Amino acid sequence: MKSGRMQSSKSVSWADTAERDWFNTFFMVFFPIAAVLATGLYFYLQDITTSQIALFVFFYFATGLSITAGYHRLFAHRGYEAHPIIQFIYLVFGAAAFQNSALKWCRDHRVHHLHVDNEDDPYNINQGLWFAHVGWVCRQGNPKNFSHLHRDLTTNKLVAWQDRNFMLIGVTVGFVLPTLLGGLLGSALGGFALAGLLRTTLVHHFTFFINSLSHYWGQQTYTDRNSARDNFFLAFFTYGEGFHNFHHLFSNDYRNGIRWFDFDPTKWAISTLAFFGFASQLKKTPQIQILRARLNMRKVKLERKISCSETLQNWSTKLDQLKSKVEQAYLEMGELREHYRREYQAFKAEKSAAGKVKIEELRADLQAARAEYKLAMQQWRMCTSALMKAV
Repeated sequence: MKSGRMQSSKSVSWADTAERDWFNTFFMVFFPIAAVLATGLYFYLQDITTSQIALFVFFYFATGLSITAGYHRLFAHRGYEAHPIIQFIYLVFGAAAFQNSALKWCRDHRVHHLHVDNEDDPYNINQGLWFAHVGWVCRQGNPKNFSHLHRDLTTNKLVAWQDRNFMLIGVTVGFVLPTLLGGLLGSALGGFALAGLLRTTLVHHFTFFINSLSHYWGQQTYTDRNSARDNFFLAFFTYGEGFHNFHHLFSNDYRNGIRWFDFDPTKWAISTLAFFGFASQLKKTPQIQILRARLNMRKVKLERKISCSETLQNWSTKLDQLKSKVEQAYLEMGELREHYRREYQAFKAEKSAAGKVKIEELRADLQAARAEYKLAMQQWRMCTSALMKAV
């Protein structure tokens, strides 16, 4: 994978003159040290048990997914709707992740999307990799008032309740509860060290990778208008949020990894909730928009590599023709697929001989349309690959 490049000169930002937030700085320095010391003490004094590991895993995913599925895809981007019970779970375990209240988290994240890579971006990658990762947390925030960006969330009574009681909920759920559960499982120290301190530290820095490495390392698959990048490897550490280039272009999509083999446990968790009726109105970007973005980005990258204007003009025309052919083939295949589904439902209800013949004809047409789309994609790939090698 290619590494991204930050701009050589830093943009002028509130962060250049902002005072240090000593509370957050102490928090970010103290927790990793405390986690190492407490975990080491537990390993030294007691034997590791399966139950303590299971407790750690539970809190790791409960708090991490409450940030990605709850704070991020539900509250910040409205990628789907969730039952109040699920919202409550997200809010109590999200508080235990100690990444601020949902209200303030969503405000910062919406500012990030609105002003990505410029001076108002809270975790602007152009201020440096370390700043985007954790440095911004240790600074007093942007003095500009962005409260209008989270006004819709202030009417949510659960969100408002969590905002008022964030620290109490966080300490209770993030440390008191795992310590008590650890004691019931044989070691209060194990629960406090593993499911409390160590889990908090790992969830912090793995989710922080989304702000830092996901804007620095990987591929710009869908757009190059911002620094966000897709990185399959980072998805394993960020609960599926590593497909960040897709997310910045299609931010309301409840998914980040759109292919079946993309590692996106946040998407799977939301889909599971929807299956059991606890989530609804899952937003998905139309596939044709995704396809067009991929094709356009591929064309842009090729055009940048071609220096000769005459060659560029000749190849650009050819690429446009092939791109249009791919898009048209995909649209026709999609229309046939929908037509087939409607007719198949009607056939299931009627079970007529004429309906069976029609279904078989439509199935053959659909197979032909799929073959046409695959052929168009093959021609596109062959052309772009040949051009890439030529230049």
